[in-house]
Amino acid sequence: MRPRMLILAVVSGKGGAGKTMTSCALARHFSRRSPVTVLDLDLHGPNVLTQFGFPLRYAEMTAGKVKPVWYEPNLAVYSAEMQGDTEGRGFVATDAQKREWVLDAFEAIDLGPSRYVVCDLPAGLDEIFYQVAQHAPIDAFVVVTNPDEPALQDAEKMVRLMIDFKLHRKILGVVENKARIDCPKCQHSWRVANGVGAKARLCEQYGLPFLGEIPYIWKHEHADVLEHPMLRGMAEALVRAKFKQRKLRRLLGGG
Repeated sequence: MRPRMLILAVVSGKGGAGKTMTSCALARHFSRRSPVTVLDLDLHGPNVLTQFGFPLRYAEMTAGKVKPVWYEPNLAVYSAEMQGDTEGRGFVATDAQKREWVLDAFEAIDLGPSRYVVCDLPAGLDEIFYQVAQHAPIDAFVVVTNPDEPALQDAEKMVRLMIDFKLHRKILGVVENKARIDCPKCQHSWRVANGVGAKARLCEQYGLPFLGEIPYIWKHEHADVLEHPMLRGMAEALVRAKFKQRKLRRLLGGG
């Protein structure tokens, strides 16, 4: 593996928090600077191709390695959908089989010239996350949540678990998805939920960077959701953030 490759995992305690959208937005932003590979390893529901609007193309093997598909000059994707036998459904396997598949993917997939690798990991706090977080060659994590209390509770459990694993220095920050509704006509904003949001609940309490809140995105107002200015701002905030870990400063600081 190239020494200047950054492997970034996007995680969430619950499904539907916005993990895939965040993964794709970060990858699209990074691809304007350097080659990027997106690994859609969410076996419960791989849908990175849908989020990008890319057609399904099956992966091929070359020299014993799985080759991601280059959909844009600087953007390659490998998705569990490309296996050829999972189209339209998730994997039917035990947790142990899924865990081994995700861990093996980091060795089996040819990451080629990629400067950044963005991994959309399975949501949840099951054994798959425990093992992958500790044993996969991941340099950094972005935690995604939404303002619903159950989602915030699971995101907090995830952060505390990473503190127990001594992985908290690898958390680049927290993203709060669907934090508010912006009226496209009158420009008025409404908070989706009352009470403490992710910024106070997770970032201020645990000393984590807050990468931003993403409003509910009206699709008819933004043909390409990934080009929404709030998503671009989130990616830029991640690159601008000052990280204590030397490796992250070096990898994110370079072009």
